[in-house]
Amino acid sequence: MSIKQAQTIVNEVKGQALSVDALTEKAVTLAGALLEAAQVQQSGEEKQQAAKIEGRMRDPLGKVMTTALADQAFRSHAPARITTKSVTSSTATACPATLPTGSRPR
Repeated sequence: MSIKQAQTIVNEVKGQALSVDALTEKAVTLAGALLEAAQVQQSGEEKQQAAKIEGRMRDPLGKVMTTALADQAFRSHAPARITTKSVTSSTATACPATLPTGSRPR
């Protein structure tokens, strides 16, 4: 799908009184279209980063660590606090198998 297809989906629902089920179906279809359009535009580096995150999310400990880090990063606007909380979160969590040895907290 493309951005044009996403725009078509949005235009189809504008001004419509749709049921929750119909809106849900359209929202899921729209999300898929936007995801596909974004993936087409990803750089090689972005694809590598996405693959790392995907691997961490498949590992139970990696999922806990990734979620905790994201949670802490979005709770503050102060870079120093984000760094401190990120280090605290990563050292308080067992190291996931997907984390490269050189990246593991000591």
